[in-house]
Amino acid sequence: PGDGCSATCTVEAGWNCPSTGGACTPQCGDGRKLGNEQCDDGNTNNNDGCSSTCTTEAGWTCTGATGTKSTCTGTCGDGKKVGNEQCDDGNSSPGDGCSASCAVETGFKCAGDAGARSTCSVICGDGITIGGEACDDGNTNSGDGCSNNCVIEGGWTCQSPTGGRTTCTATCGDGSRKASQACDDGNKNGGDGCSATCSIEAGWKCTGDVNARSTCVPVCGDGIQTGSEACDDGNTKSDDGCKADCSATELGWSCTTVPGGKTTCTVKCGDGLKMAVEGCDDGNVVAGDGCSAECTVERGYACDGSPTSKSTCETGCGDGIVKGKEQCDDGNFADNDGCSAACAVEQGWDCTGSSPSVCKSKCGDGKKVGSEACDDGNLNAGDGCSATCTVEPGWTCEGPNGATICGGICGDSLRVGQEACDDGNTKDGDGCSATCGVEDGWTCSVPASGGASVCVATCGDGKKVGAEACDDGNKNAGDGCSPTCAVEDGWNCKGSPSVCGGLCGDGKLVGGEVCDDGNTKSGDGCSAACAVEANWQCDTAAPSTCKCAGNWKGPRCDCDNSLTCSDKGFCRAIDGGCTCNVRYFGADCKIYVAPLRTVEKAAAVDVSTSIGLSADKNSNGAEEAALVVPAGALKTATSIAIDEFKFNSTLMGGKFGQAPEVLGTVKDFQPSGLVFEEPVDLTLAFPIPDDIATTKDEFLVHWLNPQTAEWDEIVSTFDKKTGTSSCKINHFSYYAVLRTAPKPVVSAPSGGDGGSSGLSPGAIAGIVIGVLAVAGLAVGLALFVFMKRQNRARFPLGEKASHTLHQGDVELLGGNRSLSPDVESPPPSARSNATADGHSPLLNENTTATPHTPPGPQPSHIDAASPPQLADDSEDVMFTC
Repeated sequence: PGDGCSATCTVEAGWNCPSTGGACTPQCGDGRKLGNEQCDDGNTNNNDGCSSTCTTEAGWTCTGATGTKSTCTGTCGDGKKVGNEQCDDGNSSPGDGCSASCAVETGFKCAGDAGARSTCSVICGDGITIGGEACDDGNTNSGDGCSNNCVIEGGWTCQSPTGGRTTCTATCGDGSRKASQACDDGNKNGGDGCSATCSIEAGWKCTGDVNARSTCVPVCGDGIQTGSEACDDGNTKSDDGCKADCSATELGWSCTTVPGGKTTCTVKCGDGLKMAVEGCDDGNVVAGDGCSAECTVERGYACDGSPTSKSTCETGCGDGIVKGKEQCDDGNFADNDGCSAACAVEQGWDCTGSSPSVCKSKCGDGKKVGSEACDDGNLNAGDGCSATCTVEPGWTCEGPNGATICGGICGDSLRVGQEACDDGNTKDGDGCSATCGVEDGWTCSVPASGGASVCVATCGDGKKVGAEACDDGNKNAGDGCSPTCAVEDGWNCKGSPSVCGGLCGDGKLVGGEVCDDGNTKSGDGCSAACAVEANWQCDTAAPSTCKCAGNWKGPRCDCDNSLTCSDKGFCRAIDGGCTCNVRYFGADCKIYVAPLRTVEKAAAVDVSTSIGLSADKNSNGAEEAALVVPAGALKTATSIAIDEFKFNSTLMGGKFGQAPEVLGTVKDFQPSGLVFEEPVDLTLAFPIPDDIATTKDEFLVHWLNPQTAEWDEIVSTFDKKTGTSSCKINHFSYYAVLRTAPKPVVSAPSGGDGGSSGLSPGAIAGIVIGVLAVAGLAVGLALFVFMKRQNRARFPLGEKASHTLHQGDVELLGGNRSLSPDVESPPPSARSNATADGHSPLLNENTTATPHTPPGPQPSHIDAASPPQLADDSEDVMFTC
């Protein structure tokens, strides 16, 4: 034995032996590793780990005991990418792109043909700093601190959290100005124009190209005395006390400056030097001599003088005749009309004529006087103040009688002056800011026809703004974000800059998706994360179509193809076991059990029908089973049958959990999976236990759920006096009364059947209608379709490879036992091994129940022509699988 030919010279399972003698060889591909086979995975396919000659293929490891099916997996770390390995770089070290389980690590990409060594490299620009990357700021743009090949650029400092996005800041004080810096003068000293944070200090201007050292000088005329300035009175004009170049205080003036602030200059009245702002200066501060103590010309006088000479004053001003020292005489003593009360031409005016003088404001001298709306010191148009000293459209000009300062009116749809844009409003977030500056990520332009600025998001700059659905920092198609910054079909993009990935569940295979079957449900081959699930294979169509791989089958591809279930059932995907046809039981569906009793009755659509098992009654005389089908519960007239079985806990217990305690017999109602239009009444009787008066246990109807292989409780009404449990059901299955420990009933069971729960009649009606009509009908209908398609297959009530049937296990109907009076016996021609609808035949009143004889060799103690009956004194009968 063990070499293919047994001790009795029969061919052992899994071997081939020549009929003329010679050595036996194992059957490669039958799922049994025997003899010199290195592996046997149940097929003769290559490239799945076990070759067509049952040798372990390179790059694979196959395991499995002798006589069992081999399981092959890729050998991770051997440098051969096979099977489900995403990569194999020849080692099992993490952190190099290919993990210890041969999966591509985050932030890496791996290349390499199947069966060859994978080469992995970091993905620069994905915002994950790993491997040899010095930085990764989420883009491949240079000039932002992290170069296009993820190297830190000169003049930058970058922070990179492990596995995270790099943040780079320009290094201030290195003498190399970056685009994000206003200046960099090579130090971090304040007060020299460029601050310690490389921003331009107030009162300075700095120049210098990008990547070069900045040069900073004070700004003369800005009203901030800084650096080498001796004074700064806010302008660059002479004759006001501070020289035009801010280098010194002018003669005849006294100036004071607040540190870091504006210089204030006043003339020295009485020094004998007449400054421009003085009406006169006669060298004293005595009033009544024509020049007052404040150096103003007194009424009725005219005074001359210059910055280099003392004033001489004479009487006669205001008579309308220019004479003597008078510069003008307009016939009055009013100021601010061009000719002052001292008959001097006032600043900003031109006076002509002598009898009397006619004065007009002087446009362009920087002094707003008379009817001038503005005067910015020039006669240029387009700067806010026109050549005629009127305010131009789109501008606002401010200032007293001195120089006028003009600026654009932000939000008036006219882009003028220093405005970078003007979109007709002062709102942020639309491209043009509240101060009329172009916002980051936008481009603004003025139409050729003029008018408000039009701003559009700058696609490809990595800043998602405005109407952009995404912006990943480039204008490449096929990466999720299109060249027009729209999310491409099948992608999902988030963040700014946008990070795009395949939109799992939309049926479009893009990005890193291995499959996409149009949903995000697992268990159908393509998982909720769009990865191919175990035992499945998916194509690359849109949407992906997935099917079972290799030998796997079933709705979830977790059923082994080698399990045949003796051709009396089918492989059950939920746990890989067998679901047997009606009256067949056991792990391989080889045990045929005839019912104790069978009744059958025709049920009409519009008439109530009652059918029951009444041959045996319990001690209180209750009928074994009573089914009442009300009128309207059936769509069509149907022949209803009840099979009665009695099992021990070994066959009865189901595959999962503790075997339940069944009272009485189990009833199988047919047609299998029949669903009713409305609930029908079911009453089951059972032997009354001796402790029924004192026990707190519950005796409720249960049904065998083929989806879970367990008995599900139904809300029932239990009557201790009669030993019956009643309930309402909406579909056919196996039903029995189980004894269980008491527990509170919080909701109707998932089986969809309902009954009394101690609620009011109205509440009970609501529960029955709602639960039965929705959950029960759905489950029942699904069960019906499921059973119909599987040839009325029933769920197995056992799982062992062989069973010994004792007298207490199965009670077979003797030849002298008659059926219930309700039986309508089918004609002999209809009582073959199976009826047309797939059921086992109903028993005639003189029919002996016999086990079905499976095909193939029979045990030596069973007569295949006359299958045995179990008599009262019979020995155990072994059905060997």
